[in-house]
Amino acid sequence: MTNGAPPDIEVKPWRERSNTIGILPGKASEQTESLRRVVSQLPLPGGSRIDLLSAQGDPKTVSCDSLCRNQLTRGALVMRGTDSEWVATSEALHWFESDDSAFLAHHLHANVKLFGELLAEVNDETRTADLLQLAGRYGLHWTSPDQIFRRLGWLQSLGLVERWGFSKLVVTEQGRDFLSSIELCRPEEALGQVSNGTEEQAELDEASASVAAAIADLDAQKLAERKVLIGYIPRGQKVSGRPIGSGQAGVLEAMRNFVELLGDGASTDEFFRRANEQLGLKKSSFTQSMHTFRNMRLIDMISFNRYALTREGETLLQAGNEVDLIRFLHTRYRFVGELLAHLESTTPVAELVAAATEQFGFHQVEGGEIRTRLGLMADAGLVERIDWTRYRSTSTGRLLAEELLLESPTTAESAPRQESPADGPDNSALAQVTADLRRCSRLSDATSSDFEQAVARAFELFGFRSEHLGGSGRTDVLVTAELSAADSFRSIVDAKASATGLIGDNSIKFDALKDHQRKHRADFGMVVGPDFSSRVKEWAANNRFTLLTVDELIGLLERHQRTPLTLPELKGLFEHSDSDLAEVEEQYDEAEHSAKILTRLVDMLYQEANEEDPVAEGFISVENLHYVLRKEMTPRPSRTAIEDALQFLASPLVKAVVQRQDKYKLVDAPSNIMRRLCGLGTGLDGLSVDDGAD
Repeated sequence: MTNGAPPDIEVKPWRERSNTIGILPGKASEQTESLRRVVSQLPLPGGSRIDLLSAQGDPKTVSCDSLCRNQLTRGALVMRGTDSEWVATSEALHWFESDDSAFLAHHLHANVKLFGELLAEVNDETRTADLLQLAGRYGLHWTSPDQIFRRLGWLQSLGLVERWGFSKLVVTEQGRDFLSSIELCRPEEALGQVSNGTEEQAELDEASASVAAAIADLDAQKLAERKVLIGYIPRGQKVSGRPIGSGQAGVLEAMRNFVELLGDGASTDEFFRRANEQLGLKKSSFTQSMHTFRNMRLIDMISFNRYALTREGETLLQAGNEVDLIRFLHTRYRFVGELLAHLESTTPVAELVAAATEQFGFHQVEGGEIRTRLGLMADAGLVERIDWTRYRSTSTGRLLAEELLLESPTTAESAPRQESPADGPDNSALAQVTADLRRCSRLSDATSSDFEQAVARAFELFGFRSEHLGGSGRTDVLVTAELSAADSFRSIVDAKASATGLIGDNSIKFDALKDHQRKHRADFGMVVGPDFSSRVKEWAANNRFTLLTVDELIGLLERHQRTPLTLPELKGLFEHSDSDLAEVEEQYDEAEHSAKILTRLVDMLYQEANEEDPVAEGFISVENLHYVLRKEMTPRPSRTAIEDALQFLASPLVKAVVQRQDKYKLVDAPSNIMRRLCGLGTGLDGLSVDDGAD
C-alpha cells in the first residue's frame, strides 16, 4: 500500500519512451477499468491467469505473463518483483488507491511516445489519417492505425477526450488542463534534428603513435582478414558501488569494470573469483569474457596461468582515449569504421544488420554484435542514440569515418553467398504475396478477385490447403488444415478490398457469410481487409467471425517464415472473434525465443571449444549454460528448455554436440550445423499441399 504521497514522475527522454502502448481486453474506452481489475489481482506469480471482461462484458481469463509482459510493461504499469512475481509499479499502485486519473495520464505521457503530443493534435475535424501523419513526423511510421486507436482509447478512458458520434473527437476541460501542465516534444527533437550549436566545430584528436601505425598498416587484404565477432562482454549489475536496480553498465564501462578486477595481475582462479564476487559471473561467462578480451589484445598471459592488462589495454581503456579505442578495434574487427559510414542519417539497428549481411556477407552478425559496436561508439561520442532502435553518427563520427580506410562492400557482393535458412522459395513467395496484398487490398470491387487470390496464396504460406473459389453463393477462399480427423479444421475467408482503406457497414453481410460457412461445413469464419469500421467489428464479434487486417496478416506471415507455428497452434487465428491475437503473438514469441536459445547455445559452445582449457576440454555443464542464459535473455529460459535444445543438437540427425553426463561440447562448425539443418528440410520442399488431394 502507498502512504498517499504520489511518487515523483520522471519524464523520460523521447528516445527512451515506449513506441507502443498496451491494450487490455474490454472496450477501448474503458481501459482504466480493465487496468483496475488487473492491479486488484496483483501480485501474481508467473504462469498465472488473470480474470477480465471481454468487449461484450463476458468473463474471460488471459495469461498473466503475456498480458503483463506484452502490454502493461509498455507504459511502466507493471514489473517483475521478487521470485519472478508480476507486481504493479509504485505509480500504478498510487493511481489505483487514489483514483487520480490526471496522475496516470502524466505517468503514461512520461513513458510512452506520442501520448500528450497526440492529444494536442486533436480538434473537431481530426481524422485518423491526420494522426497517422503526425506519428510519421515523429519518426513513428505506422502502417496501421492500431496504435492511434489504443492511445485514443486510453485518453478517452482517462476523461481527456470525448467521442461525439462516430468520428468526432473533442478535448475535454480535463484534457486542456492536462495539456497545460505537460511539456510536449517537438518532431525535430524526437528525430534528433535539433542542433546543439557545436556541430560545425567538431574536431578529431590525432591517433596515438601505436594506433596510427596499426591503421597505416591496413590494406584491402588485411581489412578482409579482420575478425567478425567481438564476442561476449559481461555487463552485470553487481559491480561494487552500483545501486541495485540501476540497470546494466554501458559497454565501455563494463569493459573497464572487468579489466579493473585484474589489478596488477592475477591468476585465472583469482580473476574468476573476483569476477564472480563483483559481477556475478559463472565460469562459462567468465571463460567467454576472457576469450573476448584476449582477442581484443587488451589482456594477455604474463606468466604461467597469470594474466594482466596489455600495454594497449592500459592506454586505450583510460578516460579520454575512447576514439583511439574505436580506431584500434577497427584494425581488429570488421564492420567498425564501416558501420560509422552507414550512420550518416538516422538508421535502425535492423538495417545495419541487413547491411552487414547483404553488403559484406557477415551472416553470423546479429543485433547484439551491432549494439556492442554502437554502445562503444556512443561512449566515444561518435554516434548518438535517437531512440531504442535508431542511431546516427555525430559530426565527430563522420570525421572518423572519413579518416579510416574502409573495407569495400563490392568484394563481398561479388563473392559467393552462403546459404541461409531464409533463402528458400518461401522467401521470394512472401515478398510477392506481401506486395500483392498491399496493392490489391486497395483496388475497386471490380478487380477484387486479385485480392482474393492474394489472400489464398497467403494462407498457403501458413501451410494450409487454401482454395480460391469465389463467385455467387461461394466463399472467396476456403482454408483447410489437413490433419487427422480429430485435429483437422476448416474456415471460410471473405476477402474485402476497399479503395478508401476501410471496410464499412454496407460492405459485409454476415448472414450470407454464415450461409457460406454452413455450406462448406467450416468450423470458423474470417474476413480479411485493409481495416474495419467500429460497427463491422461489433457485428463480427456478435457473429463469431474473426477480422484480420492486411497489416496483421502480413506481420504474421513474416513471423511465420522465421519461426513457423504448427497448424493446431494456428487454429487460434480463427478462434478469436474479438480480434485478439495476443495468444497467437505469444506463441510466435515463444517460437522465436526457442530459436534464440538454440543459437545462443551454439555460440557459447563454440566460444568454449576455442578456449585453451585442458581441464574442461570444451565441455560446459547445463547448470552454467542455464545461468548465463537466465541473465542474458528475457523471458528467462527454463532449464528444461535448455536441456531440450541441447538434446536436439546432440541427436544423430543434427550431430552438433556430444554429451558427457550433464555437460556438452560442440563437435562441428556452426556453418556446418546450419547447412545440416537446412539440408534436413530440403526434401520436404517438394511436398506441396496438393500432394494429399483427393
